[in-house]
Amino acid sequence: MEFLFNAVVLVHIVVGSVGLASFWLPVFARKRRGLHTRAGIVFAYAMMVTAGSAAVAALLTLIDPLATHPETSSRYAVNLRAVNGLMLLYLSAITFAAAFAGLRAVRMKRTWGGHRSTIELLVHGASFALAAAVLVTGWYLDSVLMMSLSAIGLIGAPGTMRRILSVPNRGQEWKYQHMSSMLGAGIAAHTAFLVFGSSRFIHSSLGSSVWVWLAPTLIGVPASMIWTRILRRKETPRDRVATTQPMGMELSR
Repeated sequence: MEFLFNAVVLVHIVVGSVGLASFWLPVFARKRRGLHTRAGIVFAYAMMVTAGSAAVAALLTLIDPLATHPETSSRYAVNLRAVNGLMLLYLSAITFAAAFAGLRAVRMKRTWGGHRSTIELLVHGASFALAAAVLVTGWYLDSVLMMSLSAIGLIGAPGTMRRILSVPNRGQEWKYQHMSSMLGAGIAAHTAFLVFGSSRFIHSSLGSSVWVWLAPTLIGVPASMIWTRILRRKETPRDRVATTQPMGMELSR
């Protein structure tokens, strides 16, 4: 169990580093085919693999926390299952959901509007369920960190599912969904780097600080909202034409 866990963590670190390094290239590159597209694809797939490996590590911890963390005393088994198990499983779910939605928005841009994707609904539904579980567990353990982080999924997932099921009233809505989703995945990557980097290289207590965990979100979400507002103001009348995709389209797989 310990060997498998360490192997999964190694994959997580390596691929996550690739994702983190590739994040800023599409942000600053010109928004057209070329560097922006290639770097964006690398980032999105790297984040999905990173999230998948994190989910496996979290599940292993939920199954046997002391085998995956042999250096930890048995009296901390409950906390290991809560934080390194349930909470990291939840964070991996919302990270995967963000990267997946960012890619899908681009692929659906010509038929955007009420695209009822079964996979997206399942992923965001799982994110919401895990967020609720993290909230309840955090309340039971009196963990401000868990309760604070649960708000991301509890607030974000329902809105995303409504977007999947409804027809946006703007022809460029796919662009904003792509941008906000990719930035969401980027926030997750920088959160992991900041939390584990600060605890390893600065002081071990920083990794448990609520403010260290929330800093990328508190900076990234307002920045995304401001950026979106600026882009909306620059839209031309042609950009504002609503899509004509009918609401009755079938669930895609």
